[in-house]
Parts: sequence; C-alpha cells; structure tokens
Amino acid sequence: MKPPTNLSIYLSSMNNDNRLTKVNIKPLIKNKGTKKFIKIHKENLKQTVLGFGGSFTESSASIYHDLSQTKKDEIIEAYFGETGNNYSIGRTHINSCDFSLENYAHCETPGDIDLKNFSISRNKKNLIPFIKDALRLTKNNFRI
Repeated sequence: MKPPTNLSIYLSSMNNDNRLTKVNIKPLIKNKGTKKFIKIHKENLKQTVLGFGGSFTESSASIYHDLSQTKKDEIIEAYFGETGNNYSIGRTHINSCDFSLENYAHCETPGDIDLKNFSISRNKKNLIPFIKDALRLTKNNFRI
C-alpha cells in the first residue's frame, strides 16, 4: 500500500514540547506483502445500528440562523434529506455546552430546586427552529 500523498498528521500534547508537530507518515504504514480483507457475516449479528446523525448545538444553530433561505435548504437537505446523508438521529444539549455561544443554564436562580424559573427561551431563537427544519424534511423516523 502506498502512503497517501495528500495526508498530514500532526501531534499535539500539553505534556511535552509537541504543541503542533508534524509527524512522518512513512513509519505508520508498512507493506508486508500480505493481503488483508474484512469478511462480513450477515447471519451472525452482534448489534443493531439505530441510525446515523449529528449534533444540534447553539453555535451551529446561530450560523444556520444567519444563512439565506436557499443556503438553509441546502444544509438541511445535505444532512437530513434523501439525497444527502439522510441522518436519522440528532442530539442536542440542555444548558450550555462546549459549542454554545456563552455559558448559561436554563435556570439561573440559586436555590430554585423546583425549577420555577426554568426557561428555554434562549433556545427559541436559533436552536429550536434549526431542529424543526430538520424534522420537517426527514421521512425516516428521525429521533432526538
């Protein structure tokens, strides 16, 4: 097997001097002249695939929100449409996550264990419309 010509591998670590060091690919790929193959045993199932999908995050939803309707349609079709990836599963976050625009919680009131001040109003601008657009297009029992 020939090493790919358009591939670069970089190593980064906070525990040594490799902050962003390009790694030589050749030692990673060795051709021993053996033929390797994968055999699929359809009759011996070990697990069930529930589907394929991705994440709905506040950051992706805010970018999606600012797109033209034509671009929104292209994005939704590319991920969730029959001519695209045809995703059947999506996940989203409750409160902020690494892909939020800032740190927040749906209930910011200290001591409110009954969640009387719980609100998803922040999600109504970008995140919920993004999810609803995906749900409108999917025809494959899409799950969140």
